[in-house]
Amino acid sequence: MEAKKTAKLNGNNAAMVFGPVFTLKMDESDPDPAKVDLSKINLKWDLYGATTGPMAGFVMVVDRNRTTPIRLPAKIVTRLEGVVYSPKAVLEVYGMPGDGGAEDSAWTVLVGRQIKLTLDAVVNLNTDYSGSNVPVPKGVGNKAGPTGQRLAG
Repeated sequence: MEAKKTAKLNGNNAAMVFGPVFTLKMDESDPDPAKVDLSKINLKWDLYGATTGPMAGFVMVVDRNRTTPIRLPAKIVTRLEGVVYSPKAVLEVYGMPGDGGAEDSAWTVLVGRQIKLTLDAVVNLNTDYSGSNVPVPKGVGNKAGPTGQRLAG
């Protein structure tokens, strides 16, 4: 996927499916998003997961044949509301504490092999399931504990 400078990716009732060779390219300087000067980028993702159909509850699904990491700057993710499923690929989120990282999501659940936070990145995992129309898949949920979690690198 190529998204440049001020591109916006908005989706309601949407599930993004990443194939085994997905790469996020944000500018011409380097195909690795971790090497892009983020001060020049205002790319934003605001994604509200699928509310109906076979993908209901999911917002991002990574092909199980993908084994290489998916690298995302926390700065671009405003909302990922739903389940992020990455069974084999490591999800690498990088950035600074003030960069965001799904902070506008009513709820986000990560199901996957590993999440790696670098450069002091922060990802907010909220659990306000009743505050969203995105259905929570069976077996998902915080039965006890805080209403949200803040993961920091």
